[in-house]
Amino acid sequence: MFSASYNSGCVSVTPLTDGLPGETVAVVEGLEGCHSANISPDNRTLWVPALKQDRICLFTLSDDGFLAAQDPAEVTTVEGAGPRHMVFHPNQQYGYCVNELNSSVDVWELKDPHGKIECVQTLDMMPADFTGVRWAADIHLTADGRHLYACDRTASIITIFSVSEDGSVLAIEGYQPTEAQPRGFNLDHSGKYLIAAGQKSHHVAVYEISGEQGLLQEKGRYAVGQGRCGSLLTPTKPKWPTKPRCGEVFLCAEQT
Repeated sequence: MFSASYNSGCVSVTPLTDGLPGETVAVVEGLEGCHSANISPDNRTLWVPALKQDRICLFTLSDDGFLAAQDPAEVTTVEGAGPRHMVFHPNQQYGYCVNELNSSVDVWELKDPHGKIECVQTLDMMPADFTGVRWAADIHLTADGRHLYACDRTASIITIFSVSEDGSVLAIEGYQPTEAQPRGFNLDHSGKYLIAAGQKSHHVAVYEISGEQGLLQEKGRYAVGQGRCGSLLTPTKPKWPTKPRCGEVFLCAEQT
């Protein structure tokens, strides 16, 4: 298990036994504003965006869970971008990073098995007439690699991208208004639904992903507690009296 601490500027590695965490085996510090720790599809490279340093740090993961800086140990973004979260294409050749401070999405091409990468595309994820403070948050890719989604909290939108067949090129297909200040969202495991949590609306909204463009159609809206900011979909059906929609569970985490 990989844990990123924004305030402490560190990432830690903790082994799991039967799903339960053991003792932390590695901690890497000096990653100012790291907001996520993202393991590559081959489970060998850990990508850690350091938001306050405009860089993504690359580490090789050993079999016993230790991290070693790669060579080169990092790649840099545009100054002031603020890299935050990442996802990877299923072909293992491309990664996508949402940048919090300028609300853009970078496409990173994996150049070789050792994790050397190059930014091959940057897209502004905001509508042309947007003039507010940019404040992007989350990013997710459908399992088939065809549709990418990213959200901005100020505009309260989810930007919809189509992805080229090889994963190298993104194109904006539209903008979906959503819950107020969507700090987190997720996709279900079937790739048919997206759920977004509004930190200011105190609701979650469920959307169906439809058509070749991957546009979103709202299917339901549900009240939750105050300050909810994230969503997690699990493949396990809970032992609750009420059957969950889509056969899955959504959990909302409160920011502290």
